[in-house]
Amino acid sequence: MFTLQPRDNDPEDFLQYIQSPFNTQLTTKAFWSSFGYSISGAVLCAVLFCLLRPRNKTIYAPRLKHISDGKRVPPAVSNARIRCEYFESSEYQNKAFSRTLMVTDIPDRYRTDAGIVELVRPFSTSRDLSGTIAHSLKELPELITTYEGAVRELEVVLSKYSGHPKRLPAKRPICKAREGDDTSFAPGSKVDAIEYLVSRTHRLSVRIHETRNATADKEALPYGFATCPNMEQAHELAYAARKQHPYGSKIQLAPGPNHVIWKNLSLPKETRRRRVFMGHIAVSALVAVWTVPNALIAVFLADLSKLGAIWPTFQAELERHPRTWGAIQGILAPLVTTLFYLLLPTIFRRLSIYAGDLSKTERERGVARKLYVFFIFNNLIVFSFFSAAWKYAAAVIRAQSNQNLWAAIKDNQPFENLMGAFCDVSPFWLNYLLQRNLGAALDVSQLVKLGRDWLSRRLLNLTPRELLELTAPPAFDYASHYNNFLFYVTIALVFAPFQPLVLPVTAFYFTTDSYLKKYLLMYVFVTKHESGGGIWGFIVNRVLAATLLSNVVATMFVLARRESYVQIILMAPLFAILGGFKYFCIKTFDDDQCFYSKRGRKVSDDAVMEKRNDESVDVRFGHPALYSKLIVPMVSTRARGILRDAQGEPLGYWPGWHPPTEKIAAT
Repeated sequence: MFTLQPRDNDPEDFLQYIQSPFNTQLTTKAFWSSFGYSISGAVLCAVLFCLLRPRNKTIYAPRLKHISDGKRVPPAVSNARIRCEYFESSEYQNKAFSRTLMVTDIPDRYRTDAGIVELVRPFSTSRDLSGTIAHSLKELPELITTYEGAVRELEVVLSKYSGHPKRLPAKRPICKAREGDDTSFAPGSKVDAIEYLVSRTHRLSVRIHETRNATADKEALPYGFATCPNMEQAHELAYAARKQHPYGSKIQLAPGPNHVIWKNLSLPKETRRRRVFMGHIAVSALVAVWTVPNALIAVFLADLSKLGAIWPTFQAELERHPRTWGAIQGILAPLVTTLFYLLLPTIFRRLSIYAGDLSKTERERGVARKLYVFFIFNNLIVFSFFSAAWKYAAAVIRAQSNQNLWAAIKDNQPFENLMGAFCDVSPFWLNYLLQRNLGAALDVSQLVKLGRDWLSRRLLNLTPRELLELTAPPAFDYASHYNNFLFYVTIALVFAPFQPLVLPVTAFYFTTDSYLKKYLLMYVFVTKHESGGGIWGFIVNRVLAATLLSNVVATMFVLARRESYVQIILMAPLFAILGGFKYFCIKTFDDDQCFYSKRGRKVSDDAVMEKRNDESVDVRFGHPALYSKLIVPMVSTRARGILRDAQGEPLGYWPGWHPPTEKIAAT
């Protein structure tokens, strides 16, 4: 058992060790251990992929089963025209939202259909406009959620009861009737589960359809939609109104109905501003809180010899097994960092929704921005500069006893300490990049999903719906993957001047991962929230920021060497070139990233011919709860007879149900 031994100079030793956390004899062993395990792990994943893929197409190519029409195949990427091609595609132009404007923060006097038209009319030359004010849905979304939960619960009960149709259980499944259910069963009483759930879904479906039909009589909300005759006029109107706020309202292009975060549209402007501020506070607090464990990882996990220096028994263990602990050092710190960052996207998504983001595309861009800022601050700044700050502070404190404070600050050469810390921290980032090579191979091998699905099929009594969802292609997390690529680019650019090995490692990672991601996007993942190239502006801006940071670090490196100020003067044009290129991008590309037409651009004839016949101006744009079809029980063949006997009629088409009379767009 390891025991701590008392030391006379623990505070001084701790301060000394924390000054230079990467000065260690284990660094070389850690690098080669990380290199060996990442390469061997990647090769092993590749071999397993080749062996398992032909026998598990539902895991390695789920899109072939669920998307067979070829309409969702990823297009060829062209950075200069990807956004324009998206606007010109029939997939976009045939959607109702392509010619719909979203109007938010509408004052009380304009909360009518005609009021919305009056707000947008000054920015359009067309007289053929249609407005739709949103009305309170009250409990409708919650009713649909409750209904879907009841249907799924019914499916689970039927799946368990009919598991062996030739020898059904002697007793039917029992459950307790819930409080507040509008059924004939007494609350709290034990009832037949199948009959109770059938009755519950029946009554919930009736309430949903009655609520849908009565929506027009509900309170008007501070947002609505204006529909134009075609996509071109909608974009022209949005461009003209982009900097205008008639009577405090905001006019912008509408995202797809399934991309809108509907609960945030009705938030008052003051509430949204307050939540944005609180969201920034929460992100700042998270950054500050993670600084302490991040610094400890930089000191001890990334260099176990420092832990051994204050723990003699552990130091003896390090000396007995240097290769083993070298391998652990090369893996542990990057692994802990990676695992923590797996949770960050979920945290930032919830903060973005709380802050009032209006669309899921906007939310994903916000998540990517927050992730990049968090990575850069906590890793490149806090992680990399931590040892330099402690080393410099300790040197100043020691020197202060013999000279005044200002002289001690100047004599301890801050730039030299800073650049020394950067050189010391670079092996960690090499190990980090090597582990990401293994992560890319794990992504394409789908071993985690394969194991999870195998266990679920054998240990759980899954319903047909759960089996279908289990084999459905998952959504690709663009925010996390884009941020990972940007972070690696930043690491390569910043550390290249004094650690050239990061360049081949990063190049190898990008080369392999580009092929792997192409496969995943073609056969495994789907795009849940299509941005149509709208995120490219964010990517270009971050690459420019990474280049700027690299130039700043290189300039500091030149200053620290104090060889020639001519070198610094020669680097000055780099900053001017970056600034000029950014200005060029703003003037040339920013508007085209958002608007297809500003002063009139001919829509392609093929797209016009493929437009839907029912896309007239009276098509309404609204909450999916108003028009989405209700799910019906999905049961196996052996359970259909039991369900038919219990309900008597197809679920979802009960007596007294009538479809909504108003025509609502479902696209």
